[in-house]
Amino acid sequence: MGKHKTKDRLFVTRTEHEFHFGGKRQFDGEWVPTAKLPLAHCALTFQPCENPVCAPDGTVFEVLHILPYLKKYGKHPITGEPLDSGQLTTLKFHKNEQGQYYCPVLYEPFTDDTEIACIRTTGNVYSWQAINELNLKQKYFKDLLTGEPFTKNDIIVLHTRNNNLQSATKRQKPVTEKPSAHKDSENRRAFIRETPSLTCTTWSSDSSTKKESTTKSPSLPKGYCTIVTNHGNLNFELDSETAPKATRFFLLSLQRGCLNGVRLFYEAGMNCIRTAELQGLPGGEDKLTETRLKGHIDPYVEEGLAANKLLISSKYRLKKTCHFVISCEGSKGLEGNYVIFGTLVGKRETAQALVKGYVEELVIEGMKIYVDPWEDKIK
Repeated sequence: MGKHKTKDRLFVTRTEHEFHFGGKRQFDGEWVPTAKLPLAHCALTFQPCENPVCAPDGTVFEVLHILPYLKKYGKHPITGEPLDSGQLTTLKFHKNEQGQYYCPVLYEPFTDDTEIACIRTTGNVYSWQAINELNLKQKYFKDLLTGEPFTKNDIIVLHTRNNNLQSATKRQKPVTEKPSAHKDSENRRAFIRETPSLTCTTWSSDSSTKKESTTKSPSLPKGYCTIVTNHGNLNFELDSETAPKATRFFLLSLQRGCLNGVRLFYEAGMNCIRTAELQGLPGGEDKLTETRLKGHIDPYVEEGLAANKLLISSKYRLKKTCHFVISCEGSKGLEGNYVIFGTLVGKRETAQALVKGYVEELVIEGMKIYVDPWEDKIK
């Protein structure tokens, strides 16, 4: 008998090797990474995100880096599972006056130990404590800022102290609550009365109010493209679901080269960036617009227009003349005359240089389309 109380035989069994001699043991738990990326850092480049999005499993990426990767490989760069751009959720992080990321409901800054989650339908990021206490326990399935309904499956965990939180969330049965049947509990009423008005800065501004009569087209992924100018690039996210006609018109203009050489200049009277007038429909008629989108009405801009929105003049519907506009803070004269169909999501310094007068004009030299929501519809 030896030191480790082995039996008197000429070989070592697997159990003896595993438990007495420091051999490899069976892994009986979930894999936990040795280090985590800081909050709002891209898992593909390890750099801070300017326009963060997340995959269904909660992995955060920079939209301008993950889209080319998905277009080339079509897989999740971490897990290797199939992934497309339509599954990405645009995240809306909030910052306090000190520039720290924080929960816009509990007003608590995020730390390395804070459990963080987002709502898939809105992209708003909250602490898990806020979602658990005010949504799950109260059975109140509405976004705490916007009031938009969601289900338990729409909760995406972004950051946890341990990796068991997300799996526990997935094990819960999805429950869809009807907004009309829900009644706030006394605890939630008291919380709302005590909570001051929510004022915060976000990376993604809320979109402008749309008419109730606006109809949505069949489910389409968001489009992403880059316009190359003589003083830098402009990156846009296109809302193809709400304004499909304007999105289709814009992408056709890019693909057929109708915007090459077009000038972008600052309009001081309206406090916005706009292009010169374009004559007619770019490249001729479009059968897809005339058939599948016949009868659809894109929404006009109303009051409360946020900055960095991409718009087109309503004259494009008459197929005579039109121009594109990028809104600025405090833009005026756009209500009722323009259709909003996109957002400037990256390279905003190029637009700011034009607004501040560092450059006189921008000339469009080319384009690159990362995601065309109409690509599969044409085939």
